[in-house]
Amino acid sequence: MKQVLVSLLVVSVTLFVSCATTSTVEQNPKTQQWLVEEQSIPEGKALVFLYRPTAFFYWPITFMVHANEKPIVPISNGGYYRYAADPGKTRFWGQTSTVDSIEVEIEAGQVYYIKCQVVGLTEVSHPKLTLMPKEKGRQGIINCSLIQ
Repeated sequence: MKQVLVSLLVVSVTLFVSCATTSTVEQNPKTQQWLVEEQSIPEGKALVFLYRPTAFFYWPITFMVHANEKPIVPISNGGYYRYAADPGKTRFWGQTSTVDSIEVEIEAGQVYYIKCQVVGLTEVSHPKLTLMPKEKGRQGIINCSLIQ
């Protein structure tokens, strides 16, 4: 039992360290696709990158992210999605056993990053959505894969 716990701790630390990158966004080859996407904002829209960093805990839990009442994407562990949003006040929200939401005043031509997480105890886990500053959002999305 002790050996299993030690092995689990080593795996957890390894995953944590591998996800904490020190390279800049532009140096990371995984970022090329979404850096191009970031510069291709549809006319009259804004881009919202919804992303969920890889986490050891809660990895099997997926929740739907909505913009107002419209379902956008089931956000999964280690994934990101590019959403073309209309200007105006938008309520982004997700639900598991509880609901979490944030309101964002969307401006055409802008880029936004919303970090989606699962927090809490396993039995009562719930989503947490956070509007991130652009640079922190770019760093957070580096190891995420596009959700098709």
